[in-house]
Amino acid sequence: HDEIIGVKGQADEVLTIRYTPRGPLVSDLLPQPGGQAVSLHRTGMEPGHEIGVLLDAARATTLDEMLHRFGNFSTPPLSVAVADAAGEIAMAGIGRMATRQAGPGLLPPEEFPPRYVPPEEMPLERNPERGWVACANNCLVDERYPHPIHGYWDPGFRYRRIVRELEARELHSPASFRALQLDIRSVHAEEVVPLLIELLDGAIAPWVVDDLRGWDYEMAVESRPALPY
Repeated sequence: HDEIIGVKGQADEVLTIRYTPRGPLVSDLLPQPGGQAVSLHRTGMEPGHEIGVLLDAARATTLDEMLHRFGNFSTPPLSVAVADAAGEIAMAGIGRMATRQAGPGLLPPEEFPPRYVPPEEMPLERNPERGWVACANNCLVDERYPHPIHGYWDPGFRYRRIVRELEARELHSPASFRALQLDIRSVHAEEVVPLLIELLDGAIAPWVVDDLRGWDYEMAVESRPALPY
């Protein structure tokens, strides 16, 4: 397939895109040893109706209705917090999520056809006893989840900070949530900096260790100890 790219004041650029039933040849961008052609199949290449699904879900009146409408969402997979006027809450994984073993490698389609987690079996936490749900790009499931889910997840420090703040009081307000959205305290720094001080004391400029010792773990733009951390 030829893409014609108009360039002002010059001749058109012609970009030839080679693709297969399983997606474009990524090897055209990154040539493989021996000239091997490699195609990439991904959910983003499949037809989707994401904008329509989101608009449709916004008109839902119950949690069940919204979750059902999210079943048609394709890509990218997202973690979505949901609540309704009846007081029901949920954290749901939506999107078309491939189920595969870790690192499937370069396998032909007949050997490893695309398979997806059914929408009704996507990650879902609904009405937990603690009374809240939260996510900060961390994995929503643990080893008990029946489908293999691979990827790069946030290690959970941001999530733990959110949990700490949510559990710090029984009732929240728009102001408390505004403060949480703007929160810049690093739980990772709380755990790592004491170890850094122990390792670096006497090995680097004393002011660095002194700064780290007196730091409040706030990642403010003007924070000097945040920089060496």
